[in-house]
Amino acid sequence: MKFFTFEWWRDDCFDAAPLERYRDHLERLRHRVPDDLMRLQESVSLHDAEVRRLEILPGERRLLLSLDGDDGRGNPRRFSLNYEGVEAYRSLPRPDAGQLGSVGYGRLGYHEVHPVDDDCLLHCIAFSSGIEVEIVFRGFRAAWEDRV
Repeated sequence: MKFFTFEWWRDDCFDAAPLERYRDHLERLRHRVPDDLMRLQESVSLHDAEVRRLEILPGERRLLLSLDGDDGRGNPRRFSLNYEGVEAYRSLPRPDAGQLGSVGYGRLGYHEVHPVDDDCLLHCIAFSSGIEVEIVFRGFRAAWEDRV
């Protein structure tokens, strides 16, 4: 995570500068970021979602991530993130950065997207447990279903 670091999160996100810098960064990348991922960055929140399934399909170079979150009004919502052309997956635990009470991955806090090269993007996801996930990919699709 380059903008929404665990240290920033631990300080209760009082400093608004990372938000502004990330918005500028995202605007410069807009032409490269898949529409579904842009929606998750700008208008559909994954904040506080919990991992229900993470499945790596090496033969297909895909990664499927299922998350349970909400619609922003407290109503349950299931998110399905489908990464295609996956080049790398890393799960980087930082137990010193985790929040009390987090088990497993914990709750999704913040996520960022970055260019890797002309063809690949990097999706970084920080969880309340102190785990940061990094996924290098070529394609992305997302869907969500309200579960009222």
